Amino acid sequence: MNTRLLQLLACPECAGDGLALDVLRQQAGDIVEGVLACEACSRRFPVIGGVPRLLPDALIGVLPQYHPAFFARYPLALPTQPQRDAVARTLQFYSFARPKLFSSALEPGLLAYWRRSLWTRIPTLPSLTGRLGLDAGCGEGRYTYCLADEGAEVVGLDVSEAVNQAYRRNRTNPRVHIVQGSLYQPPLRRGIFDVVMSTGVLHHLPNPQGGFDALVPLLHAGGALHVWVYGLRRMSLVYRISHLTLLHRLLGRLSSRASYLVSVPLALALHLLIFQPVRVLDHTAARARVHPQLRELAALPFKMHLVEVHDRIGVPITHFLTEQELQGWYERAGLAEIGVVQTGGGRGWSAWGVVPAGAHAEPCAPHILNTP
Repeated sequence: MNTRLLQLLACPECAGDGLALDVLRQQAGDIVEGVLACEACSRRFPVIGGVPRLLPDALIGVLPQYHPAFFARYPLALPTQPQRDAVARTLQFYSFARPKLFSSALEPGLLAYWRRSLWTRIPTLPSLTGRLGLDAGCGEGRYTYCLADEGAEVVGLDVSEAVNQAYRRNRTNPRVHIVQGSLYQPPLRRGIFDVVMSTGVLHHLPNPQGGFDALVPLLHAGGALHVWVYGLRRMSLVYRISHLTLLHRLLGRLSSRASYLVSVPLALALHLLIFQPVRVLDHTAARARVHPQLRELAALPFKMHLVEVHDRIGVPITHFLTEQELQGWYERAGLAEIGVVQTGGGRGWSAWGVVPAGAHAEPCAPHILNTP
């Protein structure tokens, strides 16, 4: 992390925005290890591997199991509340899956696919040059990278250890900041963001609307909240089948490792029996008869097929939301200029809304970092 991030952070428990940083190790100007202390409530949060870990009390106790070397070097007392709910299981799932399935390097083919996917899911994103944005639920940082590439200064926030990949993937860009934290208690200052985006995340929360409601206060007046979520109602048949909902009901309680082991042969079967033949047909006159979504999926490498299968059957919770539910969230939050549309041939719902003038007190937004 860099010191600029201190202007954006807040305590996840008391929302205090005074965080003192004790730097323990730096590398090439980047703060690799340190401790953040909340001046209001005295809670302490580690910076590990360049990422500030501002998890709430109910989750922060898991960090020593993922970073034993740091805590051996720097003993730091953390709350140790046992947490076995769906948020904790989701943290464990993505902490296992993303490091296993994604490297820190950005493969050119996947980057192009992710850029197309971002604009398909969030077709109403405004111009991002010079804007301060939040990628809420950034995972391994694919869309964080894309948003920064559009000219934004971006905070990527995720609850899981996928932040390690996101940090390494984006570490050369000083306009990108990666933070580990919960969407329910985002460790960020209120009223400072121009754009908050969350794609493919809220539907995996135990209470999706609760996650949505926690993001709204982060925006200043005129700021926009864009989300993309799963939906099955009125969606294309190919999309419905691709969600493997029956298998998720049967296998969703498996451990992350067990669901991964089940996913490998399933993904391999799909790759060989469906996607490879589609690749062949894509070079013949029969191409026009193949569903466009199948052609797009077939072009992806096997690793991405494995990611999709594992996400479908292994993630602890998946909600399929409706247009009316999304509309209701935005209306109850008091947002304006609301829109909800079906995206990409019926693959999900994209929704957006703007904080109206005077809806929130507007603290002075931190100066946007314009370093290229």
